[in-house]
Amino acid sequence: MTSTVKRECVYICPKKNRKCRIHASYSISPYCAEHLLHDPDLNEETKRSLRCPCPLSPSHSVDPSDLKRHLKVCNQRQIILGPFHRLLYNSALKDEVIEDNNDYPDILKEIDDEQLDLLIKKLEYLHDSTVEQSANTYKIHDVIQTELNKEDCGFKTRKHLEQIGSLIGQLDTLNLLNDDTCYVELGAGRGKTSHFLSMCLTEKINIDFVLIERDHQRYKFDSYHREGQQAGPPFIRYRMDIRDLYLPEIPIIKQKQSNIVVLSKHLCGSGTDLALR
Repeated sequence: MTSTVKRECVYICPKKNRKCRIHASYSISPYCAEHLLHDPDLNEETKRSLRCPCPLSPSHSVDPSDLKRHLKVCNQRQIILGPFHRLLYNSALKDEVIEDNNDYPDILKEIDDEQLDLLIKKLEYLHDSTVEQSANTYKIHDVIQTELNKEDCGFKTRKHLEQIGSLIGQLDTLNLLNDDTCYVELGAGRGKTSHFLSMCLTEKINIDFVLIERDHQRYKFDSYHREGQQAGPPFIRYRMDIRDLYLPEIPIIKQKQSNIVVLSKHLCGSGTDLALR
């Protein structure tokens, strides 16, 4: 009687600094199928016959014989969600191929010192001509302040709550916490900002939330807003890039004709550019 011993893949995951926990898939290699291409003892021809990088994303590989089926189900495939999903609608590079989700891959490399100096002066002029007074203080909404006063509020939680509280405080100052309003959060992540915003709107009626996020998120706050929960209105979440968003065609916005408030707690520079478009 012979026994087969399962071998763990010997590949070291760089981010986790530990061995991959998937079992080796082939007798000719101590690597699993996903990391087979990293095996230094296999020649390139053998590697190509067993695995090939996914054409949609080189971050993973696939069995060449299964490639056709894989392309139909790959999580990286482009899925058009509806009329509001218009590819590259907000991008300045509509006619060019964009890689790595970067609309401005080389623009800083192309700017010389003189152009950069002119850009800085332009930004300083725009700031001085539009900003009357710097905001040295910020207002935190009372609901968030209650959360901050709790004894179990740790440093990391406090930091994020203060940022969220300040953002909601600004909305309150600008009189944007009203009835009949749809709040659209860009770069929503887990939806924490919208969750606490909804806590500040319990006395308002006809409130909707739309969350736009490009990446997959775990432990989303959406779970507190499912039907039957008491945490507030349900979240409508779309997994898509801001560059592809055509806001007027979002179903809940198109149907209700509500007031629209767009907010974001954290966006990168290019994400902010796309949001402003």
